[in-house]
Amino acid sequence: MAFRINITSALQDRMLWRRFHALTMANRHRFCANLSLIRRRAREIDLARGCYVECGTWRGGISFAVMQLDIGIREFRFFDSFEGLPHATIEDGARALADQATGRLWHDNNKADAAEFSANLKRYGRPGQSLFVSKGWFEDTLPCFPADRAISILRMDGDWYQSTRCILRNLFAYVIPGGLIIVDDYFDWEGCARALHEYLGEIKAPERIREAEAGDFAYIVKEPPG
Repeated sequence: MAFRINITSALQDRMLWRRFHALTMANRHRFCANLSLIRRRAREIDLARGCYVECGTWRGGISFAVMQLDIGIREFRFFDSFEGLPHATIEDGARALADQATGRLWHDNNKADAAEFSANLKRYGRPGQSLFVSKGWFEDTLPCFPADRAISILRMDGDWYQSTRCILRNLFAYVIPGGLIIVDDYFDWEGCARALHEYLGEIKAPERIREAEAGDFAYIVKEPPG
């Protein structure tokens, strides 16, 4: 039976990739690895205790796919400027500074159409799901995260050092014990990795940074307090 479930899940992931691949920068392996990781976490804890949050949505492909999974989450919150990435800083390293300055970053500095995203969100949302979009820079929108909400899955895709720091400062405490934090850019940009290391060190967090099966993004499982 477990073998059949795994095969069914893999087929579903490939179908979702075909449906949403035009709305994500992730390749198929990375896309499916995100879904597999989230599905595995859903088998281990009750994800319905919190919401799904994505910081840095771009066109929404991976999150639209997550919304199709039966993982118990009914509330989805999305944060993005839709104006592209902010300016990289020295903490992001020479490559980030050069790529942004010379226009080598993908998709016009990762800009996206907010109206298109919202329309697709309604299109792909399922009955009973609550969907929220916060448009603006992280430093303006993340401090407004509702204090009465918990997070089951936090997907971080902010690329740069300052963006990653801002996400962690504002949202890490809301993630439930056993909750999942996906760090999309950990192996892509040195500023993202540096921000994560610094933050976990500053709060003396016991969490370990783990490498996903795709080998090109990282994740953390939130430890219980104390």
